[in-house]
Amino acid sequence: MGGPRIQPDPDIAFLLETEALYHRLFTEPDVAKLELFARFQSQLLGSRTDRCEALLRAALDYDSSDPCWRATVLAHAGKMYLARNRYRLAEERLREAKTLVSLDDEDCWLAVTISLALAKCHRLQGHFDAVRAEMAALGNRSEVHPVVVFQQKWFGSLEAASKGHLGASADLAREARRQLGSLLRSPSATEHANAAESFGLGPLPRKRIHIVRLEADLARRRGDYVAAAKKIAAAIEGYRRDPEDAVIDYAKLVQAQVVRQEGAAGALELAEEARQSLAERQPRDLPGAARALRCLAQVWLQSEDPQRARPFLEQLVEMEPGLYPSGRPLALFGLGELERLQGRLSEARHLYRLSEQSAERVDCLEHCYGQLGVAELNRLERAHEVPGDIQLLLSRPGALEHPSLEFSAALVGVRAFGRESDHVNVARRATERFARRPGAPNWERDVLETTLESIDAGAPLPPLRLNLP
Repeated sequence: MGGPRIQPDPDIAFLLETEALYHRLFTEPDVAKLELFARFQSQLLGSRTDRCEALLRAALDYDSSDPCWRATVLAHAGKMYLARNRYRLAEERLREAKTLVSLDDEDCWLAVTISLALAKCHRLQGHFDAVRAEMAALGNRSEVHPVVVFQQKWFGSLEAASKGHLGASADLAREARRQLGSLLRSPSATEHANAAESFGLGPLPRKRIHIVRLEADLARRRGDYVAAAKKIAAAIEGYRRDPEDAVIDYAKLVQAQVVRQEGAAGALELAEEARQSLAERQPRDLPGAARALRCLAQVWLQSEDPQRARPFLEQLVEMEPGLYPSGRPLALFGLGELERLQGRLSEARHLYRLSEQSAERVDCLEHCYGQLGVAELNRLERAHEVPGDIQLLLSRPGALEHPSLEFSAALVGVRAFGRESDHVNVARRATERFARRPGAPNWERDVLETTLESIDAGAPLPPLRLNLP
């Protein structure tokens, strides 16, 4: 009898529902508050930031004067911006929220949640001094919130890894694993798991897989490709059993880096697969995209056609530095490599210096990469400076924990001073630090022998290719 039924506009319907929920905050606040944040979480998972913001505006319109309520709303805003890779906005909201609560309160749950979120925000931007300050302010709250102790160890391990301190990172990862095991075996395991979720730390059992993924990357950087391959395969299998957005792609990028550094085939395909998967996610995972760009660029830099790394390096340079702090120094170094390989040495030197400067601002291992490039340029233009360049590079904390860095520095020395120099022995000792899977090529040994053959024959040296972490 009647005409076709008109479907209401979903966005208008949502706004009407939010308006109704706002009025219920006054009549049945306990129920309505829970519903408001449940809807917020649902919209956040659905990537509807506009709807999340509408819910938070309704919450503040309801009551912006109560410090605890305002802090709760601001904490959710910080969580939203963290999920959207908008770290500066997240930091602003969380800092404001922190001023409204105190860790000295008898019920400091909200204050702990805000501090942990702020520490995560600092970590993602590479501001590790701020992370340590935040975690120090939390102190040892194991008597009330034992998951905080785990998170302190975990953040410490991630910081050490970023700075290139592989041994310290591995030690802290083991401590974090022990602490996590105690939490999961405890009679209060369910309570601990609920606390972790409430603090915004995610599912506790999945942290075991995150630790394995980190251990795989540490093994790769130590040159133990056998252990790295086993651990990253275990991590990928763990993520398949317990999936989480994007993390399996992060693990596949570690796997691609293992294959790349070992010199085996397949790194490009693995990295491209992860990049495509990350590109299809909504909202886009920008830190993950940056890691994929880095991996693809490094694969091409080691290839016979290194100029194909350029578009990936240029995209990485153009990204907001806070999204992936070590990406910019790596990209500037890579662009310097491309200029060096084309004989534009002054342009290369400028890019290497920019790489060093940007790395020092975030205190990451990549500060060594630009120094390697400068050492190779000095071999060509100021050979007397090369020994000092190498000494400075290897004196950097964490540098000697990476056999690929030690080998690369020694290789520059061999190219500068020939077979009779001690750099040959250093390079050979460095090659012995690698553990490779059966059948894998010995990339460093082959490069060293090719270099020595060229020196003995008085032939031009082959173009320098650096196999860096």
